Amino acid sequence: MTDQPDITFTRTLGVREDTEYFIIHCAATTKSMDIGANEIHKWHLARGWAGIGYHYVVRRNGIIEEGRPVDTVGAHCKGENSHSIGICMVGGSKKENGKMVTDNNFTEDQFHSLSFLIDHLDTLYENCEVRGHSFFNPNKDCPSFNVTNWVDDKIATDNGRVECLEIVYNKMKAYPDTSEVYTVLRKVLDEIGELK
Repeated sequence: MTDQPDITFTRTLGVREDTEYFIIHCAATTKSMDIGANEIHKWHLARGWAGIGYHYVVRRNGIIEEGRPVDTVGAHCKGENSHSIGICMVGGSKKENGKMVTDNNFTEDQFHSLSFLIDHLDTLYENCEVRGHSFFNPNKDCPSFNVTNWVDDKIATDNGRVECLEIVYNKMKAYPDTSEVYTVLRKVLDEIGELK
């Protein structure tokens, strides 16, 4: 699922005992900056931290890289690190009139990977809320897009896929068939039903 960069922490990381949030961040980089977990790790070391504060980094091409081990306390959102997983999207800024400003410049691949990652984390940590960094710190624009709207759109899209599969399945039931397609579709629908 993810790439694992060679990251070494300068001290032992505490184990996170509770997980309530998946917090989305941006790297505040321009769309031309193709960075990943290794670069962010160096930035955070330079701040005197133990290493990268995020648990995951979603690169411009959609590759998901691991940062901190997912079961450890992060360093990404003041006051929320002990009960959250931090996900950083590379991008989120542009230069305008000589200043860096917020820019939702993320790629389609990044949003697909973010959706995949959230779905995966949902299987490991139940009942977590997906929030943007700015939800906890209104003085920040991070992650440079409206996470609440993105989650609502994601849920609507996921529900639409389920409804579509159910329609196809119901049509197929009218024509008894033991083909592999029927069996696979039934299995997928059963799995989806279990996730609801």
